[in-house]
Amino acid sequence: MATEARETAGLIGSDKVEGTAVYDAKGEHIGSIERVMIEKISGQVAYAVLSFGGFLGIGSDYYPIPWQSLKYDTQTRHPMVTTPVKSACNAVIAISLSR
Repeated sequence: MATEARETAGLIGSDKVEGTAVYDAKGEHIGSIERVMIEKISGQVAYAVLSFGGFLGIGSDYYPIPWQSLKYDTQTRHPMVTTPVKSACNAVIAISLSR
C-alpha cells in the first residue's frame, strides 16, 4: 500500500500506530503501542494498549492508556504520554495477554 494512503497530515493508519515507541515527557522510552481499541458505535479511539518490559513479547505487561493521555510530538514524530506513567498505569489493571 502506498504511504500516501496510510498517512496524511492529520490521519495515520492503524498499522503505522501499532508497534510505535512511546516516550514520557522527559523523552525516555517507556514502551510500545501494542494495539489501539476503537469504540464500535462512535468509531473513536478509546485507548491504546501499551506493552512494557519483557523481551520479544515474552513476559511483557500490557496497560490500557486513555487515548487522550497520548500526545503526538511533531518534533520527534513519536507519541508521548502526557500524564506521569505511574499515574496512568495505577489507574488501570495490567492485562496478561499470555493467558
